[in-house]
Amino acid sequence: MLKYCAVLSLCAGLVPAADFLTGQGARLVIGQRTFTSQISAPSATVLGSMGGLAFANGTLFVADSNRLGLAPSNNRVLLFSNISQSFPQPADEIELFLSRCPVCGGQATVVLGQPNFVSSAYSIQANGMRQATAVASDGKILAVADTANNRVLLWKSIPTASGQPAELVLGQKDFTTVGPVIVDNKSFRAPQGVWVQNGKLFVADTQNNRIMIWNSIPSQNNQPADVVLGQPDFNTVPQADITKQTFTATASSLLSPVSVTSDGTRLFVADLGDNRVVIWNSIPTRNQQPADVEIGQVDLTGTIANDSSHLCAQSGADSAGNAIYPSRCGGTLDFPRFALSDGTRLFVADGGNDRVLIFNQIPTQNGARADVVLGQLDEFSSVVTSSNSTFSPNLKQSSADVTPTPTSLAWDGQNLYVADPSNYRVLAFTPGTPNLPVNGVVNAASREIYALGNVTIGGTITANDAVTVTVGGVDYKYTIQAKDTFDIVLQGLANLINSANGGAGDTNVFARPELGFQILDLVARAPGADGNNVKLGTTVSTNATITASASGATLAGGQNAATIAPGAVVSLLGANLADSSAAADPNAQQLPWELANVQVYFDGIRAPLFFVSPTQINAQIPFQVVDSNSISCFVRVKHSDGSVTV
Repeated sequence: MLKYCAVLSLCAGLVPAADFLTGQGARLVIGQRTFTSQISAPSATVLGSMGGLAFANGTLFVADSNRLGLAPSNNRVLLFSNISQSFPQPADEIELFLSRCPVCGGQATVVLGQPNFVSSAYSIQANGMRQATAVASDGKILAVADTANNRVLLWKSIPTASGQPAELVLGQKDFTTVGPVIVDNKSFRAPQGVWVQNGKLFVADTQNNRIMIWNSIPSQNNQPADVVLGQPDFNTVPQADITKQTFTATASSLLSPVSVTSDGTRLFVADLGDNRVVIWNSIPTRNQQPADVEIGQVDLTGTIANDSSHLCAQSGADSAGNAIYPSRCGGTLDFPRFALSDGTRLFVADGGNDRVLIFNQIPTQNGARADVVLGQLDEFSSVVTSSNSTFSPNLKQSSADVTPTPTSLAWDGQNLYVADPSNYRVLAFTPGTPNLPVNGVVNAASREIYALGNVTIGGTITANDAVTVTVGGVDYKYTIQAKDTFDIVLQGLANLINSANGGAGDTNVFARPELGFQILDLVARAPGADGNNVKLGTTVSTNATITASASGATLAGGQNAATIAPGAVVSLLGANLADSSAAADPNAQQLPWELANVQVYFDGIRAPLFFVSPTQINAQIPFQVVDSNSISCFVRVKHSDGSVTV
C-alpha cells in the first residue's frame, strides 16, 4: 500500500552567487541517512539532540547534547575530520548510482566524553562529560562547555583518539570535582557558549548572566578570567525579577547569554533572555564594557520578543483604524541562540522563530533587518509543522528547508552548518546561483493545485423555499420557483456566485454546477494552500423541504504543486537553466542523465531528463526517494567555457 509519507515536498534550492536565498533548501545533511529520517540511537553516523557546532581546519565539531530538554542527550563531542571530503562539493558531478543519498550522512572519526560511539552515559572525569552543549576550536586547541558539570574542558591540541581526556579544566579545581555554585572569577553556572580566537578564550557563563574573557589561553586548572561582561565585577550576579512581565536591559547588561563568538575584530553575544544579539565593535578590554550595537530590539534597553510594532512595517489596520503588525519580521528576534560572522555577513540562529537570519553586512545600527531567512519561506512565517496536512505524522517538521529551534551555527567558507536538535541532524546550506527559485520545482502535470469545495442539495423542490450558500462571509441566496428543478437551482446559485461584484464574480471562488448530480463545485481563485482558508457554509429557509450541505467549513486540498510522488515528472522553472535547448530521443529505451550539459539532482541522485531549455527543465523524480517525505533539489550546468553553475 502506498503511504502518504511516500509523497515528497520538494525544497528547491541553491542560491545567489556568494549569497543565500530566503527559503532555500539545505544541500547536505549530517547525522541522518536522508533529510527526513529520524534515527537517534548514537553511533559514528547518527546524532542525538545536538546543541553546539564549530569548524576549524577541515573538521566539523558537534557537541551532542542540548539545554532544550530534547532527548537523547548523548554527553559527547564528535569530530568529523575532513568533512569536505565526505560529501560532494557544490560544483562536483556526482556519480550515478553512488548511494541512496550522496549528500546525506557523514561519519565521525573521533568521539570525546565517551569510550566509544555507542555509549552516552555522563561522568565527571577528564574523559567524561555531562550535557556538553558548546564546542569551539581555532584549529590548534579545543574547548568544550561541559554545561551540567559547570566547567569548560580544554585540549591543548586537537584530539586524535576517541575517549582522549581533556588536559585542562576551568570552573572546577580538578577533573573529579563539581563544587558548590559560587560567584567569582573562576566559577561557572551552566555555561552554554565557548569561543577561541587570536589567543583568547571566551565563555558564555549563562546562568550567571555574563561573558568571561581570558586574554591568553589558560595554562593551568581553574585559572581565573581577566575580563567580565554583563556584570560590574566577578562577584556580582544580580538576578532578574521574574515576577515582571518584561525586563529593562542596558548596553552593559546580559540575561542568560548562550553563545559568544568573534570574527577577530568584533564580539557577538546571543543574549537569550533579552531577545537580542549584542555586538561590540572591538574586543572588550574592561569589565562591564557596554555593547555598541544590538539586533532584535529598537535600542539597547529593549527586551521584547518579536517587537514587531517597533521593528516591522505596518501590515494593515483593524475596523477601528488601529495599526496591525505582523507577528514577526526580518528585524525581530525570539530567544536567539547563536550569532556567527564570516567577517562580512552575520548569521543568527533565531531559535524561537525557527529560522536563521542572514545579514549581508555586519549591522552598524540598532534594530537592523535581515536580508535573507533560512528555515522559512519568508520573514513573517514561523512554521515547522503542517497542521492541516494529510501527512501523518506532521512530516513538514523534518523537511529539507526547515530549521526547528536552531541552536548553533558553523561556517567552513562555503557551507553554513545549522544544528537541528529536534531532528537529530545538522543541515548545511550552500550559496549558489539564483536561477532556480525556491518555488521553481512543480508537478509537470499540474503546476498549480487549487483548493476545492462543494455543496450538495437534496430533499424535494418546493416553491418559495430558499437556499443560501455562504462563501468567505458573503451570502448567495436563491429562492425556488414553482417550476424549478435541482439543476435550475444549482445553475441559479452558480450564476449568483459567478456574476457577483458587477460581473467579476466572487473574489474567492469560481462556481460550477454538476448538472444531474445535485452538486455545486467551488474552486478557489487563489492557488496553493491559500485557498484552504476560504470559509464555506449553507443554510435553508425555515421549514424548507430542500436540503443543502457543504463539504466542509472551508475549501480544502489546495497545496504547493511541489508536493509530488516518486517517479513523477516535474518541471523546473527558472532562468539561465541551460545554454541551449535539447530533448530526449523519443525512441531511446532509457532517458538520458544529462542533456545539453545539464544535470538535475534530487538528494544528490541524478535524475532522468526529458527536456532542457534556458527557462524550463522536465525531469523525473527518482524512485529511490520513496522512503522520504522531503528532498533537496539542485541543477548543475556546465558551460562551453568549462565553467560550472549550480
